Amino acid sequence: MTSSPRLPAQILMGLLLTIGGLAAARWIAATTPPPPPAPPHVTPAVVVRWRPVARQTLTRQILAHGNLQPKRAATLGLSVGGELAWVWDGWRLGARVGAGQELLVLDSKGAEAELERLKAVLLGAGAQLALAEEAHGGAVILEALAREARDLALAEELRWDGLAEQGQDVPTAHDMARSRTVVARTAWSEAHLAIRSRELGIAAARAGLTQAEAGVASAEVALQKHTLRAPFAGVLGADAPALGSWIAPGQPLIEVVDDGSLRMLAFVSEAEAAEIAIGAKAQVQAGVLGLGDYPGRVVGRSPRADAGSRNVGLLIELDGISAGGMVSGFASVSLELPPFEEALILRRSELIWQQGTPLALVIEQAENGTLVAGARSLTLGRSSSGGLEVLAGLEPGDRLIVSPLAALSPGSLVLAGEEVEAQVSTGQGAH
Repeated sequence: MTSSPRLPAQILMGLLLTIGGLAAARWIAATTPPPPPAPPHVTPAVVVRWRPVARQTLTRQILAHGNLQPKRAATLGLSVGGELAWVWDGWRLGARVGAGQELLVLDSKGAEAELERLKAVLLGAGAQLALAEEAHGGAVILEALAREARDLALAEELRWDGLAEQGQDVPTAHDMARSRTVVARTAWSEAHLAIRSRELGIAAARAGLTQAEAGVASAEVALQKHTLRAPFAGVLGADAPALGSWIAPGQPLIEVVDDGSLRMLAFVSEAEAAEIAIGAKAQVQAGVLGLGDYPGRVVGRSPRADAGSRNVGLLIELDGISAGGMVSGFASVSLELPPFEEALILRRSELIWQQGTPLALVIEQAENGTLVAGARSLTLGRSSSGGLEVLAGLEPGDRLIVSPLAALSPGSLVLAGEEVEAQVSTGQGAH
């Protein structure tokens, strides 16, 4: 018979102590009261600077850049060719020339001879017209005489008709009166037809005169084509060709640059160009060329925006400035835009953006009486570098938080601190 195994006394004692410890721990946990809860975390209120929202007027300008250039420049040549016979003695590179100044003349002996021939034809045509008018005057006189003779013959015939009715007719004399009436009527008809013929002669002579005058005018134009003149006052861009040299038709001979005024080609955005009217004032800064600042005005614009940049070119004429021989140069221009009148304006620094939506933070009072940063979603209108037009989202009198926006989020506790003056400065954009 086998005996049952026995645990060693030390192991048995350890088990008893463990069981007792667990029971004591349970009793202590059940009888010990829970610790008091920790106080909740309170976010301190942020002291903010703010300004009252109010309607105001904002003058607007943009700053654009471009190139100065003379108002006009022309490369001159002649439509006819020939040997160079005369050159203006003042012609040299950089010389100033007045409008209409003759610069050179080609050999024009043939054109001059043709002009003299056509002038002689014109004189002959004038003489022919004078003869035709004189003949017409004579025909008019003859017609008047023939008409008078016809009337007298008719009156005589009527007298004999009356005598015949009274029985006092003399046949021979009566017949002669009738014959004279027929002859007088025939003579008057021929004289009247002669007037018509002379009128046709005058018309033909006048047509010949008109043709001769046109021929002389054409010859004069052809002769003038041998002379090169400056179309406007300016500066000559090359030396004169040599006397006796052959000038081909259409050959470029000289460039004349108008040094009396300047214009500028500047570029602005498509949206800004839509607000700039023809005639708008401009202030051009050309200090880099030593020209200073000059007023100007917008005189033209490109018909469409550039496909890549979406910029529009503006043509600006400067007042009271001379090119002084300058061909081109860089300059800046300040352009006036229509002002924001009685509008709600925000600086860009007064906005925050959340997922592409512009927001403004205003001081609002919560239900518990505390002040918080309330978020207003904005609808923006026109822009300027000085500010943005607010169409919806804010009302006059709202207390707009201007700083520190980075330390705030919608719902943050705030304390109203310093009030900032409600003013937005004039802005200038740059292109």
